[in-house]
Amino acid sequence: LLTRDPDRVAYGYRHVLAATEQGAVHRLLLSDNLFRARSLLRRRQAVSLVESARASGAALHVFSSHHVSGAQLASFSGFAAVLRYALPLDPDDVEDEDEGEEEEGLSAPRTTPRR
Repeated sequence: LLTRDPDRVAYGYRHVLAATEQGAVHRLLLSDNLFRARSLLRRRQAVSLVESARASGAALHVFSSHHVSGAQLASFSGFAAVLRYALPLDPDDVEDEDEGEEEEGLSAPRTTPRR
């Protein structure tokens, strides 16, 4: 679906959130490691998306990070969605994998510089 109809797929927290807010999410796909993230913010983001997507009637699929499909999803930030209808999203607005991992007082200090 990502290659056939890219406007019907959202990935990355910002895109999935935007699609959820517009009621466009048909299936919410999450990596299980989001619920065990070191960052409280990242865990809250995942729970909030689940609640919003379920309220709009979306199905929820949580993938194990120990399975190839879950590892692949994690490479897309752990957040993805299959949309009910095409929703063009700005490709420049996809966050870095590390974004959302830092929350004041909750994450370990960064040891390598950001690129």
